Amino acid sequence: MSSYSNQAPFDASLMVYFRERIDKDLVNKINQKIVKYFTENSQEEESEKKTNQVK
Repeated sequence: MSSYSNQAPFDASLMVYFRERIDKDLVNKINQKIVKYFTENSQEEESEKKTNQVK
């Protein structure tokens, strides 16, 4: 979306459709990937900060 709108981007019933079809194993896999992604990026940022402080 290019700008704010007071209208919902989709009908609420669409969320029910997806929620009924996504099992807990898939949600757990997604959560693990998110945590891994942010953990790795956080470590890279800390390493870059230390490198920049040494210079």
